[in-house]
Amino acid sequence: MDRLKASGVIIFDGLELEKLGGRLLRMSGIIHCRGNFVLTVNKVLRLQEDKGVMTIQTYKYAYNLSLAEQGNIFRYDNAHKHPGHQIEHHIHRFDPPGQEIPGSPFETGEDWPTLTEVAMEADGYYWDNLFYDY
Repeated sequence: MDRLKASGVIIFDGLELEKLGGRLLRMSGIIHCRGNFVLTVNKVLRLQEDKGVMTIQTYKYAYNLSLAEQGNIFRYDNAHKHPGHQIEHHIHRFDPPGQEIPGSPFETGEDWPTLTEVAMEADGYYWDNLFYDY
C-alpha cells in the first residue's frame, strides 16, 4: 500500500483491522483513490498455520469502487453464489457509473484479485476515462 500511496494511486487509506475471535480478523474502511474514486473494503482474513509458518488468507471479501456522487464502477465479492454460477467469486460491473450492465455479475474464477490489484484496476479505470464527462 505504501508504494500505491507514494505513486499517487491512493490518496487516503482509512482501513482498520479488528479481531473477530479465533483466528479471524476484519479489514474494513474506505480508500480514497486518484480522481475522486472511493474504494470501500470489507474483508475477513483467516490466520493459518502450515508447518509452523503463520500466514494470512482472505476468507470473505467485498471491494466496491465508486465515483463520488456518480455511483458504483465495479464490485468484487464472494458474499454468495449467483444463479447459474459455479462458484461464489464474481464481479459486478457498472457503466455508466451506478447502472449495472446487462449480464452482470460475472464469475471471476478461483483467482480473485488482491486489494492491491483492485486499487491498480481502479487507477487504470481513472486513466482510461480521464476525459470522459459523467
